[in-house]
Amino acid sequence: MQEQGKTKEIQKEISAFIREPIKINLSNGKILEIKPLSWKKELQLIKLLGKFVEEGIGTGLIPTESMSFLDTGKLIGNILQKSPDVITEMVMIITDKDRNFVENELVLEDIVEIVSPFLESMLIRLKKVVSEKIMPVIQQVKKDMKQK
Repeated sequence: MQEQGKTKEIQKEISAFIREPIKINLSNGKILEIKPLSWKKELQLIKLLGKFVEEGIGTGLIPTESMSFLDTGKLIGNILQKSPDVITEMVMIITDKDRNFVENELVLEDIVEIVSPFLESMLIRLKKVVSEKIMPVIQQVKKDMKQK
């Protein structure tokens, strides 16, 4: 009985990470379907974002005292302004389209519609991991240190 409960808990955790395909209405009237990203693609996107954030912090583009860059609109705006190639690469990975399609068929509104769900999903998932997995460990360590 206990194993069944544990299995349901694991399934619940996994379901938070499974996403359905997203259909985006492009500005030209066409519909673009974006399939759930594989781990490999997510890693590529995380590396691109990490590179941008690292450069942004180093140049002051992203202030370290108030990490309000969690606002996806602000983050996208900063990336577009300072690193448009990062956004182009992200859209290529997310859509499985080539550079020519991204640069010549999409407009800014399309780009934001494509990138926003990924950023929002990553932020939600990171928050989930931090609050459910990391914070309890930190709290336990603090508690253990106080007892010593």
